[in-house]
Amino acid sequence: MTVAPPDPTPRTLLDRLRGPSDPAAWNRFIDLYAPVVLAWVGHLGVGVGERADVSQDVFVRLLTALPKLEYDPSRRFRGWLFTVVRSATCEAG
Repeated sequence: MTVAPPDPTPRTLLDRLRGPSDPAAWNRFIDLYAPVVLAWVGHLGVGVGERADVSQDVFVRLLTALPKLEYDPSRRFRGWLFTVVRSATCEAG
């Protein structure tokens, strides 16, 4: 079974993540994307025992990156997110 995030990612959610701390927005984002990130990490070859750690690293990176993200509606958010996942996976190693 393939896990797919919403397409497109709700712009309102991304806007809420850019603003001051919004726990409800982060909870919604994690509900939507944690399964996706975990699946991508596995697809990129991370062993079962380390997938949760690498996925957690992805979300730590997103805490810093998402508030600064300049949303471009002509590009897909999932492509950018996959780049973050791939970087974290490569660094985990």
